[in-house]
Formats: sequence, C-alpha cells, structure tokens
Amino acid sequence: MNSQPSVSFENTSIAFSSKSDAALKKMHFMFRVMNYPLLVNLGTNFLKIALKLRLPVKPLVKRTIFELFCGGESVEDCREKSLELNKYGIGTILDYSVEGTENEEDFERIANEILNTVEKAGIEPKNPFVVFKPSGIGSNVLLNKIQVGEVLSDHQEQAWNKIKGRVNSICEAAYQKKVKVLIDAEETWIQKPIDHLVYDMMRKYNSDQPIVFNTFQMYLKDMYQKLQNAY
Repeated sequence: MNSQPSVSFENTSIAFSSKSDAALKKMHFMFRVMNYPLLVNLGTNFLKIALKLRLPVKPLVKRTIFELFCGGESVEDCREKSLELNKYGIGTILDYSVEGTENEEDFERIANEILNTVEKAGIEPKNPFVVFKPSGIGSNVLLNKIQVGEVLSDHQEQAWNKIKGRVNSICEAAYQKKVKVLIDAEETWIQKPIDHLVYDMMRKYNSDQPIVFNTFQMYLKDMYQKLQNAY
C-alpha cells in the first residue's frame, strides 16, 4: 500500500521554492514592517483616507499587501498563481474572503462568486478545498439577533431563510462536484447560529463522504468542549 510522504513544516525549501530571492526579501521586509503597530496604524489610516478621496492607490496596494496575502480578485485571477504553485507540489485552497456587508444584493453576488469557486475547484484536482465565510452572504446584525435569542420579525425571518438557502446551495454544489467545503469561523458573537447551520449541512451532505467541514478556533477557552460536543 502506498503511503503519503511525511511533510516537515521545518523544511522551508518546500514552502518557498516557488519564490525568487527578490520576492522573499520583499516579503521579509513587509512582515518586519508589520511588527511595528505605529507603522501599521499609519498605513491603515492613510489607506482609508486615500480611498475616501478616491486617490489612485489601488496599484500600490496590489503590489504590496494584496500580493502578499491574496492570489487575485477572482477565481480566474487566481488560476495562474495556482498553476505556478502546483509546479512545486503545492496545492491551493480557494477562499473568496469577503465579509462585513449588509446588503442583500451583495450577499447574492458573493454567494454566486463562491458557487463559481466551487465550479472551478471541481475541475482542478490541486484545489482540495473551497472556503467561505457566512458573514459574506448574510447580515452580521441578524446573526447576532439569532444568537442572543431575539424574536425575529417576518422580514428578518425571510432574511435568515435566504442565508440558509445560500449556504445550502453552496454545500449542495460542493456535494455534486465532490469538492470539500470549509466554512470559516466568525466572531464569537455570531458563531452559534453558524455552527447549528453547519451541523445541519454536515448531516445532509456528509453521509457518503466528508464534504462539509466546520472550523474550531482552539485558542478559545470553551472550544475543546465544543469540539467534544460536535464529535
């Protein structure tokens, strides 16, 4: 029986073999800068002001912070980076990391983009997971109301049903494409209803094979008990 080779996380040559010396030096410099809270705060405030004034800062952001943490603005943008990493035996996880909006049109647009991500992952064997944050497809305010047990209005009930419908559509698409989907953790004040929704999806789509995965933030004090309860 063939066994998977062990991976050593101490072997940095595997993780960084796709990077040139110049790229590594650039990354090292940027991470060193991030160790200084004053510089980070100054940069963040400058960027907020620049965006409000519609200054042309997007190219600068894309060549620095965005390039460091993101593969692209869409699945198509990420394809070139994904293929490049694949040459070095490095798989990629597609994560459409948008959150914090409170607009139903945005929720639908983001859900469709996640579905597109699932579609693309289904034809790319080196993309083992798709990741999404529920806060990108539903109101944080509404999720908090559910968590604290507030009685929802008819409009809020409809909005909650839409959230559940979007999550179900994503998980159903992942099931059909045999793509594993990891539902990312959120802020503690909205996590409970998300957990319940994820468990519903796991019961529905994990009977044949593991498709839907939850996230456990093990640095939280009560997470070990939650992990045991989930088990």
